[in-house]
Amino acid sequence: MLFRVEVDLSRSLDCLSKIGMSEVAKQPYWISVEAGDPDEACYQAKKKVTSTIDRTFSNLSITSSKVQRYTEQAIDNMRIIKIERG
Repeated sequence: MLFRVEVDLSRSLDCLSKIGMSEVAKQPYWISVEAGDPDEACYQAKKKVTSTIDRTFSNLSITSSKVQRYTEQAIDNMRIIKIERG
């Protein structure tokens, strides 16, 4: 089933601005995911954000320990605002 998950990364702004993602983090945005239920949709949305951050860091040649730390900070501070089916 397709879900749309609205996420807010504004509390992760410090971390994300270090890799040039500050504009994305300023406003809530929607992520589309395929999941069996709303809990899985939240997990999949966090997974997509994590992979996006990882790709951005790998393009900047930042060490893996810093990547892991920044990714964990961003995900810990991410808020799920709304989940919709469809």
